[in-house]
Amino acid sequence: MDFQRFGGHLERAVPLSSHPVDRAAIAMAYYKSEATALVLGEDGEWRRVDVQGLVPVHDEDGYTSPVVRPTSLSPDATELALPQPDGLVVVDLTDGTSRRYDVPGSANTYALWADESHVVVAEERAAHGTLVDLADGSLEASTYGPSTRFLGDATLTWSRERGPLLHSILRWGDGRTVRTEANNAGGFFPQPPLVRDDVVVGVEGVYSSGGELPFETVGIVAVDGSTGKLLAYLPLGHTKATNALLLGWDGDRPIVGVPLPGQQDALAAFAWDWRGGDVDPVGIVGDWTSWGTGQVRE
Repeated sequence: MDFQRFGGHLERAVPLSSHPVDRAAIAMAYYKSEATALVLGEDGEWRRVDVQGLVPVHDEDGYTSPVVRPTSLSPDATELALPQPDGLVVVDLTDGTSRRYDVPGSANTYALWADESHVVVAEERAAHGTLVDLADGSLEASTYGPSTRFLGDATLTWSRERGPLLHSILRWGDGRTVRTEANNAGGFFPQPPLVRDDVVVGVEGVYSSGGELPFETVGIVAVDGSTGKLLAYLPLGHTKATNALLLGWDGDRPIVGVPLPGQQDALAAFAWDWRGGDVDPVGIVGDWTSWGTGQVRE
């Protein structure tokens, strides 16, 4: 499969162990194998993460999904965190080495970077997770989970909620709670909001009149993180858009991936100017993608 802008044939990916990268532009799951992770270097060449023993993520109902999660890449795009049943594997992309950590949880589904030396691992239906110290492997219970964005000394949790939503809550780590009419419930699975200065971006799902799935409509929302005021809304359509991904930032424009009609395993990534309303195509990515620098040498 070809991915516009982000290089050509994934089948030609070279082993990461012999072709490490300085930083990752993106990381993706290989669409033919849920246990295979691919990394695109800023040089435009794909690498296959050749770590032995990786298995797909297993949820509590026994269904599997790819080992790469949207939050797998570290903030500096030099490491890849991959949840595993009862474990976590962290890959150093700069040399291809990896380390496995024992983390209880047969349905470990989420891996979120708290900082450069700590990762939160959470099971599929858990609101909270386990904080893993990458230096010594020690574990402690975390009050944060898959809906939390770590922002240096700050955190923001924007959880999905069920039922007829009249409002939702932005929960800041310093104890502030901000009520907003928007929500971050529209994704296929919980994901942290994108945060830049006071702008918070989420995937909104408007429920049917009965307050249950499926959603009637799905869209991208930008809200003021201090007041909860809706700043902008970008409609995406109906339930087929529910696996929209919040990828990253291009300056002050959020980058979002949405399903391509009639094309399986791929998303159209675009940058959204929420102030002016313009949308600029970025490229095509896999439907399980973690955004790094996003920069590829032309």
